[in-house]
Amino acid sequence: MKDNWRHHGSKIEDAGQIWIAAIGPDTPPLVELKNSNTLYKMQLATTISSLLGLNFISEHSIADPINSIYK
Repeated sequence: MKDNWRHHGSKIEDAGQIWIAAIGPDTPPLVELKNSNTLYKMQLATTISSLLGLNFISEHSIADPINSIYK
């Protein structure tokens, strides 16, 4: 069990990792997915916008959306 999940910093194991959840009428109930590919938080805004049919524009660097989280 990770008792330090609320804390951040280089001394906390896995503090650099994040998680995300999605729910909706067209979201399949897949419980927990583990992806062997490296994904980045800079992909979240573009991915969420893409799923909503929107085009995310930012003044800072962003990454392409995650094409498929079900692979």
